[in-house]
Amino acid sequence: MANVTATAPAAFDYLLNLFKAAATLADITVVDAELRKYVPGTFIELTEIENHRFDIESLPWFAFQETYNLSGCVRVFRGDTDFQQARDDAWAAYQSYVMTPVIADGKRLGNIVEWVVPASANGVNEITEIGGALHTVTFAFSCAARVTV
Repeated sequence: MANVTATAPAAFDYLLNLFKAAATLADITVVDAELRKYVPGTFIELTEIENHRFDIESLPWFAFQETYNLSGCVRVFRGDTDFQQARDDAWAAYQSYVMTPVIADGKRLGNIVEWVVPASANGVNEITEIGGALHTVTFAFSCAARVTV
């Protein structure tokens, strides 16, 4: 029996390491889980593989088009109530440490996928229960890979 091996876990790990490498010289924490840490700082979280599918692309060789989204967020928490600065810092971190590395990588995640493109980015301000400004930019990248059995 032939196995179909998903590229999603390898692409997730590659993207996480890409973010970590980009943030090495900055005071930014990169994690692979949701982190609710109310300590002033900038955090990049890569948290989900979503909408994973295998669509048959050709027969009889059973080639599949694998598609999925890799999603996460950038959070900037400030100990004060300067929401404008939290927003500006979060979007700057998203641009510098999320978007730029993916585009510079050639949009293929180290040849694991055929393509990766930005799918969405959304920002929201929150005031935390301890009273500080938090801005969160959620993001997703759509990925596709050809898988042959």
